[in-house]
Amino acid sequence: MRMKRFLLLSNGLLALIALSACSLSLAQDVPPPPGYQPPVYEEPEILTGAAPQVLPNPENGSLIYAQKCEACHGITGLGDGPDSTALPNEVARIGAANIANLASPLEWYSITLQGNIDNFMPPFEGSLSPADVWDVLSYIYTFSASPGAISQGEEVFANTCAACHGADGSGSDVPGAANFQDAERMVLLSVNDIVQKAATGNGNQDHVFSTQLDAAEIEAVALYVRSLNFPLEGEVVEELADQPAAGEPGADQAEESGEPAVEEGTGEEPLVGEPGEELATVVGLVTNGSGGELPAGLEVQLEVYQSFELVYSDSVLANPDGRYQFEDVLLDPELIYITLVETDNAFFPSAFHLGDQTVGETIDLPITIYDGTTETSALAVSRLHAFFQFTDQGTVQIIHQVSISNRGNQMVAPQRDTEPVLSFTLPEGATNLIFQNGVIGNPYVQTTNGFADPTPVIPGENSYEILFAYEMPFDRKLEWQLPLDLPTDVAVIFVEGESLKLDSETLLPSGTEAIDQGVFQVLIANELAAGQTIDLQLSTPLLSGGDTFAQNNWITILLGVVGLGLAGFGAWRFFVPVSDEERDLEEDQDQLIDVIIALDEKFEAGLIDEEPYLKEREALKSQLQALLDEGDIA
Repeated sequence: MRMKRFLLLSNGLLALIALSACSLSLAQDVPPPPGYQPPVYEEPEILTGAAPQVLPNPENGSLIYAQKCEACHGITGLGDGPDSTALPNEVARIGAANIANLASPLEWYSITLQGNIDNFMPPFEGSLSPADVWDVLSYIYTFSASPGAISQGEEVFANTCAACHGADGSGSDVPGAANFQDAERMVLLSVNDIVQKAATGNGNQDHVFSTQLDAAEIEAVALYVRSLNFPLEGEVVEELADQPAAGEPGADQAEESGEPAVEEGTGEEPLVGEPGEELATVVGLVTNGSGGELPAGLEVQLEVYQSFELVYSDSVLANPDGRYQFEDVLLDPELIYITLVETDNAFFPSAFHLGDQTVGETIDLPITIYDGTTETSALAVSRLHAFFQFTDQGTVQIIHQVSISNRGNQMVAPQRDTEPVLSFTLPEGATNLIFQNGVIGNPYVQTTNGFADPTPVIPGENSYEILFAYEMPFDRKLEWQLPLDLPTDVAVIFVEGESLKLDSETLLPSGTEAIDQGVFQVLIANELAAGQTIDLQLSTPLLSGGDTFAQNNWITILLGVVGLGLAGFGAWRFFVPVSDEERDLEEDQDQLIDVIIALDEKFEAGLIDEEPYLKEREALKSQLQALLDEGDIA
């Protein structure tokens, strides 16, 4: 239940502020209201002049990390926390050395304080002090820099570097030698920056250590140098007091600053600030969208958020007619308000309300609940998209985007999480099943012929979306048969490669589409019944040297290089992505970064040799630098 509630609230918050992510788009085909202006979110700026004022304490950082970061980033920072599957993009693997060594401490410090909205990273400047953030970073570095590596680096440093830079790295022994204890200087350098300077001498031929040390020794020295400002060990902190951070209005600070104090409520005290602060009444009406009676003793929960963090909660019992009211709630433009009820093992929220959109002193938050059913007869697939893309290993990657509508008046939900009623049958021979969000076991359940999802489907058009992919063997031909579990309004199939021969009894050809850097044949079918099977036979003639598949990397699709959406293709058609010249510069930068990450992961997995990996990575970095330079000029 905790995960379901997290999905409900986090997705609602993100939808409220219209965030965009770098993951594959799931288009809703809903036009914006007249005069709508989408919000503009600035990229987090790299702060200047910020540095630890005292040596960071990783022990304190570990406690903060457990409270603020672990749910998404995971225990060891590999992006596998319990809440990571609720987000539409991959959580940064900050515990991986290849990621941690790329960014300077100041970059991560800036992102932690300001957030990174495009990647669903909330800002923490309202709940963490600068010292707290430096402590967290020091702890995060323990994931990718083991004490053994630091010890090795310290030994190499003593034998190679201490003569100039001093045994303590302060540079006091030789005039002009760099002071590695200068925090303001060192927070600007990533481990890779330090490695580069050490390996090349940074303009000093006497300090070209690539001729004296191997790559592992140079990296160990760089990790040791970073540890002079970000130690891997610190004094044990018995308890982390959950107090307002420096600069955050708190109980004591409020009296001096005049700012309202926002604290998590107990249910007995209203969310109030200084005398004279504006207060509001939160009201609403709970109705049963299925037409049934309201449950007796229905409890309504009020939750108030600042950024992404819950700062206050309270609860009241709704009247028998469903009306409820919360008195004397602090009204603040920085706050977000929501009410919700839990009944029949399901959560039903109101819409989110922004404090700066309040008219008068009343916030009206109606809630609609639904009776539950395990019957799926009111469900239909409003659109099914299947994307065939070929690899160089004798397989075809098939990506499914499925939108389901509930055309009844009851919520379709399992009686228990382990017994889902929403099932997906996979073609025979499908392997390596992956999901955009989640894995088998959380929340999906393995079945004999596919998988099932315990997520409830509330009434409404396209109220459920899922994106998943699997592989099938392809040795010059493939017979693909997909049994349909639900009636399907439209199926659109994209197959990479103009030279492929395609045959089907259920799909009709609809021309070709140029997507990303490949050409795809398109087939469609309308009004398919539950139990019917979509069939497709693929075969390829002997290919000449110039007649090959595009060989696009499927990882880039899952990372969002190709976005899918319905436009007009006769009655049904996918849109053609804009050209490179028309793409937003910022999106190009994000895409290049995603491709570099995917390339790194392929290399780590042993799927690409070192020489072509390094060559391709250098080319991508050059492209990225050119885009960054172009952005600076703009």
